[in-house]
Amino acid sequence: MLVTIIFELVFSQPDANNRFFFSDEKRDNFTIQTVKNIFYCFPSFTLSICFGALIKVAAAHLDQAIFAWIPGRIYGWSDFSQEITGKLADGTAFTMPSPLHSVMVMVGDIAFYLILTWYFDHVISANRGVAE
Repeated sequence: MLVTIIFELVFSQPDANNRFFFSDEKRDNFTIQTVKNIFYCFPSFTLSICFGALIKVAAAHLDQAIFAWIPGRIYGWSDFSQEITGKLADGTAFTMPSPLHSVMVMVGDIAFYLILTWYFDHVISANRGVAE
């Protein structure tokens, strides 16, 4: 639970995520891709990415490229499957994954942890009887 709270506090800022994980110039960096893929194993990170993509469209937010507050607009179903592109204050271009991508990663996490739970439930012996 502590990891979830830390992930939500640190990664709930979409501009920080865009600078480190989704920058177009760092897209092919092996280290960043590896760290991002490891973080994707934590559902709280994926939820933060999905939340960040949603607030970039639907909420009033500070656009760092022009240093102005941009009002949000109605979030439609077409926005759910579109990547979000933009620029940060320093000119760094970014491409955020769509919320659909984040939901699919969360479904993959659920399947992975479900299989892992089933496996350990059948392999590790309990205090009653022997393992199957």
